[in-house]
Formats: sequence, C-alpha cells, structure tokens
Amino acid sequence: MRSNSIPLLKKYFVVIAWILYIAAYTIAGLVTFRHLLGSFPLVKPLGDFAIYEKAVTLALEGKSPYFVYHIGAGFLYPPAALLFIEPFAHIRNFSLRAFLFIALNFLLILFIVVRLAKRFALKNHALLFLTLFFAVMYAPFQELIYVGQINLIVLAGIFIMFEYEQSNPWLSGLGLAVAVLLKLTPALLILYLAANRRIKEIGTFLLFILFFSLLSIFRYGFGAWLEFPAVLQWLSVQFPLDTNSQTTIANLLDFVWRMQYRFDPTPNFWDVDIFLWHRILLAFLGSVSLLTAGWYFFNKEKFSLPNEPLFIMLLLTMTLMPNVIWYHHYVFLMVPFVLWIYWQKFNLDVVLWCSIALLAIQIDRFYLTGGLIINAVLYISLVVLLVSIIRFAKTANVSSARRTQELIEESRNALHP
Repeated sequence: MRSNSIPLLKKYFVVIAWILYIAAYTIAGLVTFRHLLGSFPLVKPLGDFAIYEKAVTLALEGKSPYFVYHIGAGFLYPPAALLFIEPFAHIRNFSLRAFLFIALNFLLILFIVVRLAKRFALKNHALLFLTLFFAVMYAPFQELIYVGQINLIVLAGIFIMFEYEQSNPWLSGLGLAVAVLLKLTPALLILYLAANRRIKEIGTFLLFILFFSLLSIFRYGFGAWLEFPAVLQWLSVQFPLDTNSQTTIANLLDFVWRMQYRFDPTPNFWDVDIFLWHRILLAFLGSVSLLTAGWYFFNKEKFSLPNEPLFIMLLLTMTLMPNVIWYHHYVFLMVPFVLWIYWQKFNLDVVLWCSIALLAIQIDRFYLTGGLIINAVLYISLVVLLVSIIRFAKTANVSSARRTQELIEESRNALHP
C-alpha cells in the first residue's frame, strides 16, 4: 500500500505544480500586457500596422514610403515588404481590417503548433491544446497583436523554411524569402540551410527574393529601392537606450544605472562606447553561429547530428543580434523553446529550463530587471545547446568506435571459430 502511494503522491505533486505554473504564466502575461497599456497610453490598437498602410498608400501614389526616419513612427522595412501589407491596406473598414489581421496571426500560431505536434508525433490532445494556450497567452504575442506588428508572419516564414526544408524546397525557400523581405535579420538562417547542404532551398530562396523585389519595383517604382540603403544605414546606427529597449547592452546599462541610483540620486551616467560593445557582441554571436554551422557542415553525416539544436541556436542568436529590439520581438522565442521541449521528448530538465525561460519572458519586461534576466536566459540557452551538440558528437563517436570494435571481433571469430 505504501509503495503504491508514493508514485500517486508524485503524480499529484506534478499536477499541482503544473496548475500553479500555468496560473503564474497566465497572470504574468496578462499583467505584463496591462502594464504595457498603462505605461504607454498613447499606443493605439494596430498603431504600427497603420504606419505600414500609410507607407503602402504613399508608394502607390508614387511617393516615398519612407516618409519619416523614426523608429516607431516610420516604415523602415525593405520595399518588397509592402507587397504583403497592401492586401490589408485596401480594406477600408477598420474593424474588418483588424479582425482579418488578428485572425491571420491566430491561424499562423495554430499552423505552427499543429505542425510541431505532427513533426514529433505528439498525439496527446491535452498537450497540444496546452501548447496553443501558452502561445496565445504569451505576452510578446499579445503586445504584437495589439500594436499590429508583423513579426509573427516573419516567424511563420522561418518555421516554414525549417519544416519543409527536406520535403519541399520551393516552399522552404519561399518561407525564408518572405521572412527576410519583411525583416532582414532572418537572413542568418541561411547558415542553417548551408550547414545542411540544402542547395535547392538556397537557390529557391534567392529566386523568390529576386521575384518579389522585381514585383515591388513594378508595383511601386524603383525609387523606394534607391532610398532603402540610406534607410538601412540610418537604422544601423540607432541604438535606443530607454527602458523600452530590449537589447543586451541597453538592459545591462539600465540595470547598472538603476543600481547606481539607489546610492546616488544624481547618478553619473558614465560615458560608454555603445557601438563598440555592440560590435563585440555581434562578433561573438556571429562567430559562434558561423563556427557551429561550419562544424555541422563537415560533421553532420559523420555524427548523425540532429537539425533541431542548430536551428534553435540560430533563432536565439537572430533575436539577440539587432541593435534595435523591442519586447514584441520575443515572439521569435516561442518556436525555439517549444521545439526544444518536443525534440527532447519532454525531458524533465529541458521542460523545467524552457518553462523558466518562458516565465521569465512573461515577468521580466517590467517587474524584475527590465529584460536583463531574459537576455541572460538566452545566452545560457546558447551555451547549453552547444554542450548538447558536443555530447551528441561524443556519443556518436563512442558508438561508432564500439561498433567498429564489434565488427573486428566478429571478423576474428569468423576466421578463428
């Protein structure tokens, strides 16, 4: 009786722990979103999308879509991005436009969750529903929906590239092309395709980039493309340091300044070469990405390395690298952490770590360090993934050596029975 009661108690403990975690995750997400609305009362529903629509209107009139160089008030994406925004711009009724935009985002989340479940043969409908619930209640997603950002469309394009890279090169290339044309940073994922020797996918990606670029020239004229390099150059030297910024350096400086303020009400905001530190960070992240992808390229078949850790690493790195990062950009982290859990078949350590990471994202926006903990979690995750890849290689090497020894023994026994 006693031996049977112990597993039962463990089961009850796990269920209670999950209920408490789900409650904390949900409340934290809602409170964070509520705090956003209180902190930025001038932020309007679909405000960012209205900026994109204004850019489309100007482009169709033969004017520059880059009507103002200002983060949060101007259109700063490649001209071809207008092609994917224009269908919404022709819908005059705001309520209908908002409904369709929100519905599209929910459908994309549903698509990603269902395809992930299918990829790993997850047949437990309760877990599938729970994953969908976590995605919908994810605070960066709620902010994204409210302000009308297009980052989930970017994420869906990246996921399509990953999901179909073996079965459908055209669809895979299309997904990455759409992601890059909407936001340039997903170009880092080319390393994933290169590491896996996906030549067809890279080729179709380049073809779609060319196709949509030419189509945008035909639709909006060549002037926007002539102006875009100047926009890109201006954007590359911007580095917001307010509490809204979520870059590693901005979070670190904000935290240090707030700690200093506790001891000195008029703190000395010491001079920091922000871009020097950002270049160092870029060099570090870029080097890790290149070296890991290169190592995969030469050793993937030898060690039978899984694709998932490299994809997760590059997606985390892509999120960390830009000089302008806002909270809704953390929507890119939904897929890597869920994928990590599924790929590791709900390993307890992985589930705990990813759960901590997601809860930190829900809370840390306003209530702990303003984002520094989130950044720390991401860097630790990169290290853990690197260690996992090395362990895979060592395990494969040991298995190969053991198998070789077994074959030698079998040959000897055959020659000398």
